[in-house]
Amino acid sequence: MNEEWRDIEGYEGYYQISNIGEVKSLERVIIKSNGIKQNVTNHIMKKVNIQGYWQVVLSRKDAKKPHKNFRVHRLVAKAFIPNPDCKPDINHINAIRNDNRVENLEWCTQKENIQHAWKSGLCENVREKSIKRCSILGKRNTKKVVQLDRDNNLIKEWDSMRVAIKELNIDESNISHSCRDIRKTAGGYKWKFKEAMAYHL
Repeated sequence: MNEEWRDIEGYEGYYQISNIGEVKSLERVIIKSNGIKQNVTNHIMKKVNIQGYWQVVLSRKDAKKPHKNFRVHRLVAKAFIPNPDCKPDINHINAIRNDNRVENLEWCTQKENIQHAWKSGLCENVREKSIKRCSILGKRNTKKVVQLDRDNNLIKEWDSMRVAIKELNIDESNISHSCRDIRKTAGGYKWKFKEAMAYHL
């Protein structure tokens, strides 16, 4: 496919998008915050991968939001694919999220998007990840935990986090975060996984 470039709507003279999913910053002169002029040369922009989607940050000083994130597939679709029915979403036809060639994209409704995700197996992948996460959390909840006061004095050893949560009515995530040193206390107490304790109980 021959690469074709078109202006990005709202950023004419600043950036262009190609039909294969590249984003180009155009040659121009910008004035920095200290008043100094800087020449910007034509260059292909770096893209950031967010959840499998390529994303870029476009800047325009006179815009309401000087710096704004855009997903590349949406820029391609808006520039190259007619959307007479004003459909809001975009499908990657081959289910590869970072394949942003124009022939791999199509406008769709939210319902069509979900149907395509199931048909492509994407929802099954999400479901498998969710099951694995629940399994990990379940194992974590069955570990023995130790309840300490703020001076690290032992109050009680619990057979599992689940039991402590039920008896003390403390939020599960707070105890878990305390055990993993993400937060200092949960319910006014310090918590540790028994297996991680540095001293003998």
